[in-house]
Amino acid sequence: MKLVSSLLVLCRSFISGFSQGFNLRYDYDENMNGDAIWDIELLTDGFLLFGGTNDSLNESVGIWIFKIDNNGNKLFDKSCFIPNKNLYAGWANGSDKIDDNSFVTIGTIDSAGVSSLFLAKCYANGDTAWANVYNTVDTNAYITGRCVLVSNEGDFLIGGATNEPGYVCGFVLKTNPFGEELWREYYGTESQMFGVTSLAISPEGSAYIIGGRNQNPSTSLSEDSYIYKINLEGNVEWEMSVGDLGFDDAAAHVIYPYENVCLIAGSSAINSSAGSSDEYLAITAVNQDGDMIYSNIYGEHNWQTALTSIKHVAQLEYIAAGYTYDELVQVGVMMRIDESGDSLWLRKYYWLEGNYCYFRDVMPTLDGGFIAVGDAYPDQDAGVGFDGWVVKTDAFGCVVPGCQLAIEDIHTNVEVSVYPNPASDFTNVFVKTRDPGAKGVIQLYDELGNLLLTKSVIGGDLNIAIDVSSWPNGMYVLKYTNEQEELVVSKVLVER
Repeated sequence: MKLVSSLLVLCRSFISGFSQGFNLRYDYDENMNGDAIWDIELLTDGFLLFGGTNDSLNESVGIWIFKIDNNGNKLFDKSCFIPNKNLYAGWANGSDKIDDNSFVTIGTIDSAGVSSLFLAKCYANGDTAWANVYNTVDTNAYITGRCVLVSNEGDFLIGGATNEPGYVCGFVLKTNPFGEELWREYYGTESQMFGVTSLAISPEGSAYIIGGRNQNPSTSLSEDSYIYKINLEGNVEWEMSVGDLGFDDAAAHVIYPYENVCLIAGSSAINSSAGSSDEYLAITAVNQDGDMIYSNIYGEHNWQTALTSIKHVAQLEYIAAGYTYDELVQVGVMMRIDESGDSLWLRKYYWLEGNYCYFRDVMPTLDGGFIAVGDAYPDQDAGVGFDGWVVKTDAFGCVVPGCQLAIEDIHTNVEVSVYPNPASDFTNVFVKTRDPGAKGVIQLYDELGNLLLTKSVIGGDLNIAIDVSSWPNGMYVLKYTNEQEELVVSKVLVER
């Protein structure tokens, strides 16, 4: 068995493209709450996060807004609960920036199974300027908000799902800057069960793209990514399905960065059997007439894999985030692509003591890196609620500096790095393997040789966070072993 000593060399932090990274969880009130972060908005001195949480008694659901600085420190948080009702935050794309100090966010108010649309304008300090509620004409029908977009003129477009026409369909509702409704249009048919999950406006402001998903009500296997192009009055110019027809594809998340380019992020299924399908991460580009430019798939196929957000990066590049599932764990995924849709890098992120992690939204940062948000389950078997989750990386997707570098030692197939080291509250382990499908086991021991944590992992380019906040000061040993009986040992110093 080969023993390789792998201590993090901190001087690697000078590498071009590095920005301060972190991988952190956030809890609403340090209780067993179900916390999730759906959206992130960029501030000059940090980030404003929009999510949802249960109250302290786990009896109702509300919207949770909080601010963190560039190092992940929480500066404030505020919540909104409605007595005897649930207030659900919108999904990814559920907030948008109006100006440097104000934002708009949407959600759904649910009372005894009847849902109404909720729209609010808030400030960077988390205070609410105003809030409006929109109902259906039929008091027994529902309407749910999933995404919101600020138009070039300052109006708001809201997308979601409703059964107001007598069947499940998508809708777009347009308001003026004060939230007063201007028009409402519906999209889909009785055989489609369409729902809107994202909205984008052309650079010239002359048209919108609606992204969502169709579902055949007669079979769960026929779910397809679907987009519409509409004019400023909501009339359809064209529509198209994206992905593999007949299989289970994720909802379409769209951006419209150039007048002749619209990108759609989601997943593409390759086969189906016994009520499930295997999916790849997928990005499709079409022009303003709906003609295909390219349609690419990425990474490994798994039964739960999708991109949930895509944003434009300078120099004709894009960043996308989502999740994937292997036989061991659900993990968050970030991927950067060039103008041709070729992947520049694809990395996975999760918590060592957790089982399920999801990214919902992603955003380029002012220091040239990226930040992604979602939720993480600390321990599926412990019966605890999930936490809000935020990962900030450099331009290469690294939380641990230098993760983009190749394995230097030609005689080893794996490298392990730890950062920060020494650590006080959290540290991050980066595992790089030559074989992207290599299976390994991570184990953590204290100074006396007691096993503290063990986790099976698959592949390389893994960014894994560890909570050491309850560990006594001292030296700990991290071991990684793979199927080739190759052992990597790193020392982790906990110091406060």
